[in-house]
Amino acid sequence: MATISACMIVKDAEEHLERCLHSLQGVVDEVIIVDTGSSDKTLEIAERFQARIHHFTWVDDFSAARNESLQHATKDWILIIDDDEAFDKREIEQLKSKLDTLEADAIIIPKKNFTNERNMQGWVASSAIEGFDGYFISKRVQMFKNNKGVTFSYKLHETVMPSLQEKKCKVVEVTDVFLLHYGYSTSREGYAQLVEKELKEHGNDIKVLYDAGVTFLNTGDYDKSIDAFTKVRKIHPNYLKTLANLGAALTKKGDYYVAAQVYLDAIDRNPKDTSSYNNLAVIFRRAKNYDRAEFLLKKGLRIQKDPRLFYLLARVYEDQGNIDDMEKAVQNGLAYFSTDVQLLQLQKKFN
Repeated sequence: MATISACMIVKDAEEHLERCLHSLQGVVDEVIIVDTGSSDKTLEIAERFQARIHHFTWVDDFSAARNESLQHATKDWILIIDDDEAFDKREIEQLKSKLDTLEADAIIIPKKNFTNERNMQGWVASSAIEGFDGYFISKRVQMFKNNKGVTFSYKLHETVMPSLQEKKCKVVEVTDVFLLHYGYSTSREGYAQLVEKELKEHGNDIKVLYDAGVTFLNTGDYDKSIDAFTKVRKIHPNYLKTLANLGAALTKKGDYYVAAQVYLDAIDRNPKDTSSYNNLAVIFRRAKNYDRAEFLLKKGLRIQKDPRLFYLLARVYEDQGNIDDMEKAVQNGLAYFSTDVQLLQLQKKFN
């Protein structure tokens, strides 16, 4: 059976690391941990799981640290995983059993990013994980063969895709395995400086521009975020995440008219995307254009039941003093999402 090296870079990871390593125990054949300067119990936990520990001086470059971990991998396949991620053991066992016959050099594994930030593009309500209201899916290459010389590139938001493309590697996506991400946050302390370095070196790279836009949005530098996303939009106008983030940056800056145009563009490009209906309705509610907000929310609910739409519809009715319809919106929402935190909070007003 094919063997797996799990490669990680960590620093002060005691909060999540044990859960991650426990999910890999008995499945992967070795765990490579590159520590960039932990001062908590990270190394103690790693030793308990018999991980192979290596130390690396941080040089403001995530790819450099990732590539150091790859140097120590000795098994057939490399699995890239972070300390705040984990697998359902049965799923990763099933994937491992297929590696010998899988016609691929690299594997994309979808990731469920658990978060209470309900305005995230593609956010899905879920009570599966305690402490989180839902998740959104992201995808990246998590596994690749160890005999291809694959390496990471970019200082921030590092990726192996350029290396895989250069080496003409075959990449496939699995649909029956999910990586579970418990530590998603928009807080990225120290990222802004790395972004500025990347922009100086690769300022015309669409990935660098997009990642810069996300970082500037999360750090509150909305002008720079808008500039980056606007450039990406010109290159790749159909990428919905760009439109969602550009709309968010414009909204936070207070440029509601332009933000509304961006969300309308997103709806035109993907009429089934309920996040855009929700975000556009937020703007119309702010402008006290309640009829338009109600229309958008009801249209979105006809496409897909979404707790955010039920919640915002109830608030639109509340703003107008229409308490009966507000209560109906809350109850209708709870009929589909009985554990939704925001809807349950509104329900208390009627008890």
